[in-house]
Amino acid sequence: MMYFGKFSKAASHVSTIFILSGLFFLLLASPAFAIRSLEWRDGNLWIIPDPSLNEEAILFQPYIDNPPDEWMNPVAVMSPDFGWVVYSRHTGGGYENEGQSCFVSRWNGADEKLLLETTRIIENGWWLECQGEFYVAIQLSTGGTIYRSFFQIVGLESGEVEATIEGRIYGASYWGARYQPQQFYSAVGLRYEVLSFDEEPYRWGIFYVDELTKYAPADGILDIDGTPVSECELTDGDVRTAWIADSTCQPGFTINYDSDFNGRALLIQSGYQWHEPPPGEGLPWEGTDMWPLYDRPKTILLTFSDGRDMEIELVDTRCIQIFSIPEEYPLGHIKVTIQSVYWGTETHCGEGEGG
Repeated sequence: MMYFGKFSKAASHVSTIFILSGLFFLLLASPAFAIRSLEWRDGNLWIIPDPSLNEEAILFQPYIDNPPDEWMNPVAVMSPDFGWVVYSRHTGGGYENEGQSCFVSRWNGADEKLLLETTRIIENGWWLECQGEFYVAIQLSTGGTIYRSFFQIVGLESGEVEATIEGRIYGASYWGARYQPQQFYSAVGLRYEVLSFDEEPYRWGIFYVDELTKYAPADGILDIDGTPVSECELTDGDVRTAWIADSTCQPGFTINYDSDFNGRALLIQSGYQWHEPPPGEGLPWEGTDMWPLYDRPKTILLTFSDGRDMEIELVDTRCIQIFSIPEEYPLGHIKVTIQSVYWGTETHCGEGEGG
């Protein structure tokens, strides 16, 4: 897919990428990094610091004022940057008054806040990160039955529920997303199974945190080879679609712009970013990652309306790549020609790598 223009993130008040007057800025967070871990001792939660740091282990007691019943499994998970702890607490309500809610605080107990208030049982939690923003996946079930399990994705800063997905999480994925996490230990996806009434899985899936990222084409694009931008796979912003060329070498397309358009950056996401779910039997996750199977663009030639050319070279990565267009190039239309590719494992175009 390829994007020309606007970028937004669900429930986010600060855009990560700004495009203005031919310039682009990519903002990266660089929080302090200190390794800490969680440890349960006699029902109490301790924060264990990195032995190389001059820190003492901290007794962290999220349940001291409201201890859980014996049958409740206390949940506590530390963030990938080791700065936050998310945990459950019995708050009552719901089936047999078993409701729990999710809280979050700093690793030392400061800045505690309610993250998600529920009347359901919280089974577990996972941290996710996308473009430096943290999200928490909270697994919920009702009345002792796990077949009605679902999980919700909540933004750490916003406190908003960004997505609700039916199913029960059984593992995390650390690869396959469009963005590489800024924290080394960050998961980028969650693998889940959907259970039938007899609590046996019948369907599997995977949720990637970058699904929360939204795209929209620039207002000044008239069409792509005569196809409206809302209907074109290049600009529809959907990770399940991709612009696909035939087997001939050096395929291309033409972008036609409005006369008043003045966008000066090109956002390119290379490759088919979709994961085919498994068929419903066999191992819990035997789906297919489409990205390595097909050729991905390597070098692209941009031909402008005045006949001048500009060549750009892409890195073979799932991440979005940004290229600025100098002011001296006119934007009446741009012809995009793929000159060479990175070969896929199933098919390729040309003779030799980059052919």
